[in-house]
Amino acid sequence: MFYCYRHTWHSDSLRVYYAKWFSTTISISLTLLSFSLFVTEQALIIILEIAGYRRSIGALSYHG
Repeated sequence: MFYCYRHTWHSDSLRVYYAKWFSTTISISLTLLSFSLFVTEQALIIILEIAGYRRSIGALSYHG
C-alpha cells in the first residue's frame, strides 16, 4: 500500500507539483513584468513632463 502510494506520488503528484510551480512562476513573472512596465511608463511620463516643464520655463525665461 505504502509502496503503491509512493509510486503514484512520484509519477502523478510530482507532475502536478511541477505544473503548479510552473504556472505560479509564470503568473508571478507576468505580474512583475507588467508592474515593472507600468512603473517604467509612469517614470517616463514624469521625466518627460519635468523635461517639458523645464524646457517651457527655459523658453519663457529666454524670451522674457
